Amino acid sequence: MVRETLNLFAAQLPNFEQTEKIAITTCDLVQSIANLRNSAAAAHGGRKRSIPPSKLEALLAIEISEDLAASLLLMLHTYKYPDDSNVIGSFIDKTDAMESYVDVNDSGRYVVDSPQCNIGYNVIQSVVQSVDYEVKKLPMNQNIDAEHIKEIVTDFLPKDAKFEGMESNQMYKFYSEVHDTYYSAIFTDLNPGMILTISSFDEAIYGL
Repeated sequence: MVRETLNLFAAQLPNFEQTEKIAITTCDLVQSIANLRNSAAAAHGGRKRSIPPSKLEALLAIEISEDLAASLLLMLHTYKYPDDSNVIGSFIDKTDAMESYVDVNDSGRYVVDSPQCNIGYNVIQSVVQSVDYEVKKLPMNQNIDAEHIKEIVTDFLPKDAKFEGMESNQMYKFYSEVHDTYYSAIFTDLNPGMILTISSFDEAIYGL
């Protein structure tokens, strides 16, 4: 179980080969603690010949077990929810600045509005499906502001998402290795301003 849990993180661990060695050592450590437990009469040991661990031995085993279990649970939670809130695929985290327009099925839209921009989070069962990011007044030119546009998009994508290229003159494409998912951001020129529609990339929809 330790090895399987750690193997889930291959895409998130830049030094995975070294970490894998730690996993093997960790498995040996877990087996040693299990052997200590199994040799006692309270587990699988014989009644007459078993020697229960001393208080110091038990304390050592318990301390290691607690720390290891807590670390693995934290890692597993991080694996399942590795990203900041309010990005595509994450749970919505409602802030004081948000207005909610959500129906009884927990689907709808959360909106943050200001004189400069409007951000709309479209959700289904509290999970962010897409984001509409509108710049209201500033002129935005794709040729001049391309890097700034990419930075805006990545703020609403998983942490590891990287720009992959342009699918069309108006569609930016990103990829997350952790989630094995492509994302798109469609640029609409408002002159002045723009709207970026950010969502998971569905090749079937675009016929690609």
